[in-house]
Amino acid sequence: MNKKQLVFLLLSVSLQTTHPAIVQAAPIIPDEFKYEDERYYYDSYWKNDERTLKADLDYDGKDEIVVSFAAGIKVKSLEEGGKNLLDRPFYQIYKEAGKEYKLVKTIIGNQYLGEISVEDLSKDGRKQLVIWSHGGAHHTDLYIYEWRDGRYKRIFEDGSACEVRLEFDKKIPEIWIGREQWDKEGWSYSDEPFWEVYKWNGKKFEWE
Repeated sequence: MNKKQLVFLLLSVSLQTTHPAIVQAAPIIPDEFKYEDERYYYDSYWKNDERTLKADLDYDGKDEIVVSFAAGIKVKSLEEGGKNLLDRPFYQIYKEAGKEYKLVKTIIGNQYLGEISVEDLSKDGRKQLVIWSHGGAHHTDLYIYEWRDGRYKRIFEDGSACEVRLEFDKKIPEIWIGREQWDKEGWSYSDEPFWEVYKWNGKKFEWE
């Protein structure tokens, strides 16, 4: 072994010792992916509205990672003759798999990214993933998911162009969905809506 080969060998050993394999610390948002027969492309325009949270949603002792981001279908632009993105909000659940994360659930929302949180509605250790998804000037959709029977099941879905309230601090959690009252003379969005109240029964929200 000559001097040049010895230096190369020592350098290689040093690099292997001081620079171990990098473990992926969090899921990487895909640049492009397929969802329901459409190909979507990540749009960084909404980056400031992206959210990430950790929670053991399937009760196996390991945290899942939930990420939210916007991605769009490439469509023709009539004005410019080129292509632009028709964006949708996405919420993805990843599970740790060795040194990487495996995608286990993709949820598509309304038009714009909203907040995500993890709640324990019955205060019994079972967790629910709560997703807000907005659309247009007024509309808000609310989705709630829970791990049941080996899958993430949507246990609540509703929305309104009026206010949507979550009353999770009450002894029995409630969801209030405001409804328009256009049959009421002079009614507008600034007026009090008709409230539909849903109460948590331990497994789902039931309309009173």
